[in-house]
Amino acid sequence: MTVLASAPATSTIAVRSPGYWTGVGRRLGRDPVSMACLAVLVAIVAAVLMAPWLSPADPTIGSVVRRLKPIGTPGYPLGTDELGRDMLTRLLWGGRLSLLMGIAPVAMALVVGGALGTIAGYAGGRVNAGIMRATDVVFAFPSLLLAVAIAGALGPGVANT
Repeated sequence: MTVLASAPATSTIAVRSPGYWTGVGRRLGRDPVSMACLAVLVAIVAAVLMAPWLSPADPTIGSVVRRLKPIGTPGYPLGTDELGRDMLTRLLWGGRLSLLMGIAPVAMALVVGGALGTIAGYAGGRVNAGIMRATDVVFAFPSLLLAVAIAGALGPGVANT
């Protein structure tokens, strides 16, 4: 009987290194300025989203008696405007629309750009070339001119914006 000699088995344990975004998150977590900015941003978004419960008054009802109250007036921390409406309430409710107008275009661009990029990458060839030429035409126009042209074609309003 012969015995086959084999090389000793070496066990290697695969150690997974942390990913890129883990390192970015770790560095941001250690930066006090970034954390302070994140806290302010979270507070603003939370206040705007909770506007129905936080606002002290109705943002549309005014009063001639309450008009132009200065900042710090009891009951009106940020004062009132020329129509007697509470400025804190108007700030909270207006922030909702501003937040929507800031997030909606980015989300739509992500969806449309992601879909076009996926189609172009998957199909390739002439489809890719066609999508790229259409994208080049869009980027050839100044963005403000394009926005004015689209607004002129669709008409005024928040929905069209």
